[in-house]
Amino acid sequence: MRRAYYPGMKMPKWAQQAVKLVSKLHVWLFRLTRGWIGGRMMGCPVGLLTTKGRKSYRMITRPLFYLQDGEHYYVSLATTRSPRGGRT
Repeated sequence: MRRAYYPGMKMPKWAQQAVKLVSKLHVWLFRLTRGWIGGRMMGCPVGLLTTKGRKSYRMITRPLFYLQDGEHYYVSLATTRSPRGGRT
């Protein structure tokens, strides 16, 4: 029986590449349609966060889940990374 992946568990290289490709496709479709496609995922609204890479200084855009509770926003990454940060 296969085990599900959980945060901190090392994924196979092919799975990491698949997640990266799907994330890039999601960002591209979101921008192309101004959020009409990719604006919601599993019933939650999705936004894009662009940051500068710590070492590469490249601009990196990631899809994020967010929920609004009054004037507060709760944000969660749509894809998980290593708990240490950076690449696994």
